[in-house]
Amino acid sequence: MPNANPLRRTLATLTGIALLLVASVAFAQRPTLEEALAANPNLATVQDLIVTSGYIASLDDLGRYTFFAPTDAAMASLSEDEFAYLRRDRGALDVLFRHHMIQGAVPPDALARMDAVTTVEWTRLALKVRNGTLHVGGVPIRSEPVRIDRGYLYVIDQVLQPQGATDVKDLLGLPVVD
Repeated sequence: MPNANPLRRTLATLTGIALLLVASVAFAQRPTLEEALAANPNLATVQDLIVTSGYIASLDDLGRYTFFAPTDAAMASLSEDEFAYLRRDRGALDVLFRHHMIQGAVPPDALARMDAVTTVEWTRLALKVRNGTLHVGGVPIRSEPVRIDRGYLYVIDQVLQPQGATDVKDLLGLPVVD
């Protein structure tokens, strides 16, 4: 059967293409980070900052990622000076977002097995399970993550601080005024 081998190769190729198409359609049905943020009314501030700053476009270089999104209440805990600084300084905003993001799509069960993660900003965040709740950087994760097109979105109730930092000013390098 000399013709069976080319036929098998053709069928195998077509099967592979079909599987890739099915996988890409399933993958494409997940919301983008921007869509997932917009769908959660408690994340309006982060969604606005990410969209208006243009930060979302820089994620193309990152590939797959996991984002820990502070709620509106968490963002409201920043001082007026800190928030104004973030609004006017794209670099500072990038630092803040990179400190809330890790490379790779990391599901909750994998996070729960880790002691710490390194953020895209090269800061470390401790991971710990307390009373059945996963904490990142000492902050509890509020709910199940949202699976997004390129990773995971976790909702947190505080702005994450790097180890040893006392407030957002330490992260952003803002002068401390007494």
